Amino acid sequence: MDGRVRAPEVHVQLLGALRVTVNGEQVTALAQHRRAAELVKLLALARQRRMHRNQVAEALWGHLGPEAAVANLHKAASYARTSLGAKGAVVLRGGWEIGRASCRERV
Repeated sequence: MDGRVRAPEVHVQLLGALRVTVNGEQVTALAQHRRAAELVKLLALARQRRMHRNQVAEALWGHLGPEAAVANLHKAASYARTSLGAKGAVVLRGGWEIGRASCRERV
């Protein structure tokens, strides 16, 4: 073991109702936190599943001032991590990203 934390495998289904699984386990707690769900959806749609924090804040809370938007972003990320049950599921690395995410569409 090399001491690195392995990113969780996150699957996000956006077609129809939002459905998220982390390491094969369905996540239901995310539905209780609208802001966290919006963050996960946005990151799932983003190129390479990552975005700069200013882009996320503007996309989700552009109607607020910059400080309020960033505060909402940090709170949403915290709720997302808690709901997904994995600290590595939503991380800040020079921008926000969702851990080893993939989007699956149900037709």
